Amino acid sequence: MRFSTDSDSEIIKGFCSCLVWILDGAYPDKVMGLKIENLSALNVGLHGRSHSRVNTWHNVLISMQKRTKLAVLEGKRRSFW
Repeated sequence: MRFSTDSDSEIIKGFCSCLVWILDGAYPDKVMGLKIENLSALNVGLHGRSHSRVNTWHNVLISMQKRTKLAVLEGKRRSFW
């Protein structure tokens, strides 16, 4: 999978860049299997920290996973025809 992100907020750009750094080039099963709890080693944006940062990380991760799922389904559809 290939990912890129952008945001008006520098903080959000930084959070998103971390997720892109982790998942860009990963196989779909790795993207789909990642849970927000798996990011605890990064020690940012997780439960017990700023609630809005938790939501940002979670929302971006969910978006990446949804796009991965759609890409996989589209690829299967194309190979079927």
